[in-house]
Amino acid sequence: MEEKIIEKELSYKLVGIFFEIQNELGRFCRERQYADLLEKKFIKEKLNFKREYPIEIADRKSNFIDFIIENKILIDLKAKPFIKKDDYYQMKRYLQITNLEIGLVVNFRDEYLKPRRVLNSVKNKSKKIFVDLDKKFVASDRSKGFTIVELLVSMSLFSIIVGIASGVFIQSMRAQRAVVALSAAVSNAQLTIEQMAREIRIGENFSLSGGELNFTNAKGESIIYRLGAEKIERGVNGNFGPLTAENVSVKNLGFVLSGNLPDDGRPPKITLIMQIGTKGSQVENSMINLQVSVSSRVLDG
Repeated sequence: MEEKIIEKELSYKLVGIFFEIQNELGRFCRERQYADLLEKKFIKEKLNFKREYPIEIADRKSNFIDFIIENKILIDLKAKPFIKKDDYYQMKRYLQITNLEIGLVVNFRDEYLKPRRVLNSVKNKSKKIFVDLDKKFVASDRSKGFTIVELLVSMSLFSIIVGIASGVFIQSMRAQRAVVALSAAVSNAQLTIEQMAREIRIGENFSLSGGELNFTNAKGESIIYRLGAEKIERGVNGNFGPLTAENVSVKNLGFVLSGNLPDDGRPPKITLIMQIGTKGSQVENSMINLQVSVSSRVLDG
């Protein structure tokens, strides 16, 4: 059965005025500012109204409603984050005292303005409801809390939201740990490069053989740098040991030798090219390319 809308034409006209006011003043003015502009609009539209209309409670005019329009509709203006049940109950009391059928509770702080129609449950005994006018949403006058179905739906939604939030948090923690591991691998690779560069600067008799760099260091030892088992290895007189740490994965290591004192008068320059990553993390397949050039300081070959 379709719900009858009380004072339909007048209600829609008022709602249009409310939208105009929010568009002009925005959402964060005081109630009095909204009421002042509303009064001007009513005068312009030639509506019969009274502002701050007194409501007699216990033979005393101790309460005032913001507006009464055409002696048919009460209007209660709000400018706060949320409309509470007390606001509905207060409007119901006003309607019962004034013996009017309908009141509008208007909260201009709402992001999307939604005037609430409150009906007089005494005059409309079969319609103890309030109606959101813009969506014709009918809700029961429930002062006893939520139904079991609503609680189940709310709990289900809460569980879904918590699950999503937990998944995002766990994923963020994993990503953070992976980034930390990659940063540690890069730092270790940089230390390895510095160690190799120091030895190369004071080395001589450089040569390349099968992707290996061969030279003689300052102590007269035969040094070889090469890639072995995803590690940079250093060989001293044929005995090899790793330079990079266990968490560092070296996928590629190359050397470029240029300059030759006897031929062109330039000291040897060695360019190291490597591709590194980290082991045992989500960024294991993420690789970083590094390139460093080092010149020998030994001028007499």
